[in-house]
Amino acid sequence: KTLEGYKKTAQAQWMELSSDKHASQSIITKTKNKLKALLKEKRDIKLKIKKCRKLNKLYEYAQEAFSRNGIPAFLNRQLCPILNKAASYYADLFSDNEIQLQFKVEGGEFVPEVINVKGGETIEDQSTGERALAGLIASFALREVAPKCNVLILDEPGDGLDEQTTKQFAKALQKLVKRFGCIFVASHNVHLLSELSGERKVTV
Repeated sequence: KTLEGYKKTAQAQWMELSSDKHASQSIITKTKNKLKALLKEKRDIKLKIKKCRKLNKLYEYAQEAFSRNGIPAFLNRQLCPILNKAASYYADLFSDNEIQLQFKVEGGEFVPEVINVKGGETIEDQSTGERALAGLIASFALREVAPKCNVLILDEPGDGLDEQTTKQFAKALQKLVKRFGCIFVASHNVHLLSELSGERKVTV
C-alpha cells in the first residue's frame, strides 16, 4: 500500500510538472544551483581536511619532540646529519675512508655503525687498531657538535694504532691545528712523536 501511495504521488507530481513547463524549469534550475553549491562545499571540506592533516602532522611532531622522552631523541635525530658529515670528513683524513663510521638513532640513542672496507660489519668484528681508529673518528665527529673551543687535548690518541695509521693520524693533526686553534697531545707513541718532531715539545 505504501509503495502504491508513493507511486501515485510521484505520478501526480509528474503530471503537474508536465502540465506546467515553467514550474519544471524552475525546479531544474534550483536543483542545478543546489548541486553547484554542494560541489563547492565538497571542495571546501576537502581543503579543510588537507589543512587539518598538515596541522595534525605538526602536532604529532611537536608532541614527539617535546614529550619527556622525546626531547633527547628529537635532538639526536637533528644531530645525526651533522655527525655523519663530520665522520665522513675524519674517515677520509685519518684512514682514506678504509674505516668509516655512520651514526644512527635507535630508541632515542646514538648507535655508531662501523663500515670497514676490508673487514667485518659490526664493532666486534674489528681488530684492536680498527676499533681505535673508529673511536677516533667518532670522538672527532662528536667534537663538531660540542660547544666551540679553541683548545683540543688528546691523551694517547695513538694507542692501538699500527705504525702506518699512527703516522697518517699525526699528519692529519697538523692539518687540523687551524681548525681547532691549539692541540695538546700527551703520548708515549714513538711513531706519533716522530711525525710531530717539528712541533713544540714538553718532556715530563
